[in-house]
Amino acid sequence: MIAFLAQWLGESYSYQMGLSVIAFLEALSGVAVFIFPLKHKPQYVVRATAGIALMALIMIGRAILRTHFQAMLWSRFLGALMEYLSVLPLLFLAHEGTWCERLKAWCAGCAAVQIAGSLYALVLSFTGADDTQTMTLFPQITNADVTLLIWFVFHLAVCYLLRLLFIHPSVQYHEDRKSQIQTTWLCILFLLASVLINAVMSEYRADSRPLYEMLRCCLVFMCISVLALHHDIVLFSQNRAEIEVMDQVLAENRRQYETMKANIDLVNLRCHDLRHQLDKLQSRLTESEISALREAIDLYDSNVKTGNEVLDVVLYSTMLKCMDNGISFTSMADGECLSFMRTRHIYALFSNALDNAVEAVMRVSNPEKRVISLHVRRLSGAVEIAVMNYYEGEIKFKNDLPQTRKPDGRRHGFGTSSMQYIVSQYGGTMKISAKDSVYLLEIRLNIPEKAEKTKAH
Repeated sequence: MIAFLAQWLGESYSYQMGLSVIAFLEALSGVAVFIFPLKHKPQYVVRATAGIALMALIMIGRAILRTHFQAMLWSRFLGALMEYLSVLPLLFLAHEGTWCERLKAWCAGCAAVQIAGSLYALVLSFTGADDTQTMTLFPQITNADVTLLIWFVFHLAVCYLLRLLFIHPSVQYHEDRKSQIQTTWLCILFLLASVLINAVMSEYRADSRPLYEMLRCCLVFMCISVLALHHDIVLFSQNRAEIEVMDQVLAENRRQYETMKANIDLVNLRCHDLRHQLDKLQSRLTESEISALREAIDLYDSNVKTGNEVLDVVLYSTMLKCMDNGISFTSMADGECLSFMRTRHIYALFSNALDNAVEAVMRVSNPEKRVISLHVRRLSGAVEIAVMNYYEGEIKFKNDLPQTRKPDGRRHGFGTSSMQYIVSQYGGTMKISAKDSVYLLEIRLNIPEKAEKTKAH
């Protein structure tokens, strides 16, 4: 192929054409490892072939440029720039995804290519070989095709290993404005820095071998940093997306709390009116009828007083659910110790914990085990919360959290996760255990010093 292109373009281009073909294969092999997992566009083979053809044309242009202006630093800079940009036609013609996703894959692929190339050159240097004169790691191998194959496999292996280390399929990229800005700046800075280092490295490698090797090492460390930043951008984007979902869930919980509180206040008002009406009707009713009516009123009149209005609402709602489903619910709660928490956090934390408990106990067939208990107390500058209930069946855990039994796990998996998120907001800990049909949720929240001092005064 090199001979054909050299004959077509002229013998004077043969050396730079050979370097361009090697650069072409290097860029293609490395970046392909990162961009191939992206979703392919229709007629992928045709589009990929067109992208590779455009890539080859850019490389031919690079060879012509480097032949005529080999001694110029700017030509080295431009040649390195063309090598990086040559992959973009393949990326945008044949692969789907947002521009930010594809740019991110391109940046990671180019960084991996530079690491593989620099490691190969450093290995050659350590063996005493000159990478400007030879590509073989094994002097006894004289066949150029075998040498090229070893070189190619080395690059593929390094790039694939880097992909395994820095790209995790379980971490999903969620594109937002901040991620777009971060990705764009990362790509621009990486492109300029690596191109500049490559240009300087090519210029002075014949004059100072130690400087050349030092620049190679700097390039490796810089590209590893780029891959690490690439991973962090993806991870942070996922965390931001999860926090946004949590905020939406908490906002919805706040609306539910306000609606529930309004309903409870209305019920309490009606119960108060009914008591007055009942007092007026005492002379017309028998004692047993009056007693039955008072019990019915007391059943729906909220008498839960923990010292925290939000917790009172949650406990009252849970009490009604338990009464309707034949569940024994007991609570010993000091609501005053929750005064440092935000309203929506209190409601979301306790409503999720108790709703999960009610849901689990409703599956229990033994009436004696249809029991839920709640304890909330202040201890040693912290709030300790414990919810205990029985359960039947098997509970599977993932990352120390129980997995939902509901079929739509994506939609219903935020209850326990939102509890963990709330606990983390207060520097607390959450532990869940399920053993011998007993489910135990234990939460410890640190009380801020300011809240402790206020309580002391």
